Amino acid sequence: MCSMPADRPFVDRPPGDTAAATWLAARTAAELGLPPPTLMNLGMNAVFGAGEVVLRVGRPTADASSAYDLADALIAAGVRVVRPAAGRIVVVDSDDETGQPLVATTWELLRSTGTDADWTAVGHMVRTLHELAPSAVPSSYPTPSCTTFPWWQFEQLLGDIEPDVDDPAFRALVDTVDRHRGWVEQSVGPAHWVLCHGDVHPANVIATVAGPVVIDWDLLATGPPGWDHAPLLSMIRHWGYPPEFYEHFARGYGTDLSAEPVTIALTELRAAAATIMRVIAGRNDPDARLEAERRLRYWRGDTGAPTWTMS
Repeated sequence: MCSMPADRPFVDRPPGDTAAATWLAARTAAELGLPPPTLMNLGMNAVFGAGEVVLRVGRPTADASSAYDLADALIAAGVRVVRPAAGRIVVVDSDDETGQPLVATTWELLRSTGTDADWTAVGHMVRTLHELAPSAVPSSYPTPSCTTFPWWQFEQLLGDIEPDVDDPAFRALVDTVDRHRGWVEQSVGPAHWVLCHGDVHPANVIATVAGPVVIDWDLLATGPPGWDHAPLLSMIRHWGYPPEFYEHFARGYGTDLSAEPVTIALTELRAAAATIMRVIAGRNDPDARLEAERRLRYWRGDTGAPTWTMS
């Protein structure tokens, strides 16, 4: 296998019409003889539960079946991920205006213990991922540079939101982006970057009786090691998760990167990107607008700014 360079990750946009995603999930469940699906989560994919099967409905940028091949490769390497459901079904609906079809894939349902994940074990799995050769990734699964993600195009995004954000908050966002412009050059360089999950944080790790499972591999990319440390550090700083989560993660990884300059830059830039994207989403979503305001209080320097939420 040889990984496929790309300029887009496996999924980089939401599924769009929720009704269409629900219809496709219901059609897939009916074809497989599963119970009627129930919406579990709506984000970059619409995720439905149907008995012992999870249906993921989204608009991948590559062959959807390659997600099953990626799961096989990661499991073989010792990284615990969700297993494909029997049959490895792919159901495709009609394309949208961009030409990307709406696709349903089927996965085994994980049973959470309801406890915190073993972050030492997660750190060890991330270290295993970082030590994999790019050729371990199926040739049909994209592995773009982390710098190509749409939410990482700060010049364009800042210009877009400037009319929507008050000057103190906007200036703080601009200053953060300006301060960290050199992070690529400070890293070991793209030629030596590693395979990264791209979004390792508590919402993407499920504690099971067999140990933690890392889910949502849609943002697999190449990047510096800190790319996979920054999400958890950012969640601790802004979303209020316990600091010991990262302490345990770093122990399992074998290195604490929290004071490393590139990781610091990525942690702060992730917070900026997370705020910018909520501002944009808030134009059409009242809940996102409220969350954007919560986040902007931090950028204004409000000492009473609340922790952020996932809404």
